[in-house]
Amino acid sequence: DKMNEIEQMIIKLENDKEPDFTNIAILKNCSKLYNNLPSDEKGNFLLDLGTSLQRESWSLALDSWTYALKYFAKNNDDYGKSICYLNLGFAYTNLGDFQKTIEYSEKALKITQVTQDLYNESECYTLLGIAYNKLGDFKKAIECHKKSLKIARALNDEGIELEFDCYGNLGNVYYNLSDFRKAKEYYEKFLEFAQKTGDKDGESAGYNSLGKCYNMLGNPQKAIEYHKKSLDIRKDVREVIEI
Repeated sequence: DKMNEIEQMIIKLENDKEPDFTNIAILKNCSKLYNNLPSDEKGNFLLDLGTSLQRESWSLALDSWTYALKYFAKNNDDYGKSICYLNLGFAYTNLGDFQKTIEYSEKALKITQVTQDLYNESECYTLLGIAYNKLGDFKKAIECHKKSLKIARALNDEGIELEFDCYGNLGNVYYNLSDFRKAKEYYEKFLEFAQKTGDKDGESAGYNSLGKCYNMLGNPQKAIEYHKKSLDIRKDVREVIEI
């Protein structure tokens, strides 16, 4: 019998120099469930499996989403295809392959524009902006992040998290351009959003980024003040987690 996609992933893991026995066991259980699924449900199963696996291994998540994509393409499921492309773009971002991020994000973007899926269109522009920033094309990065921000704002409450990310991402690009005043402006908006939503990790990151800006703007005292605020929040969060 032909091996199913999950069994192929298991073989790949078993052939590693240091096999990941935890993931092998998880995949073996999944394979039994997978074998009993009708063909039109396998794409969603593999999509969800990839989302679970990304916490352990981006490589395994990539395999799972690549297999899922074949089923969505076979079933002419545009939404499923767009999510796979978006997830693959996200995985390649985390793996540092930014050309691949661009390739898959653009494929997702084309579909989201046709289907008028605004939320995921904004996500596509965000991934493209991050990739262009990492590749040093700051003009394109700003263009993409601003497009993402415009869509996020139009989504109102649904786009709050997207808008929050855009401010941080635009701050990062302007910081890389050494436009520290502009970076500071976006980091302040990022910080404000983090405080409003009670995102302690975001608040700590916001203070840290602003500290770097103040340092570059020749205000070391303010920089120290903000870095201390960032550190205090991290300590508080750690104490809460430990409790």
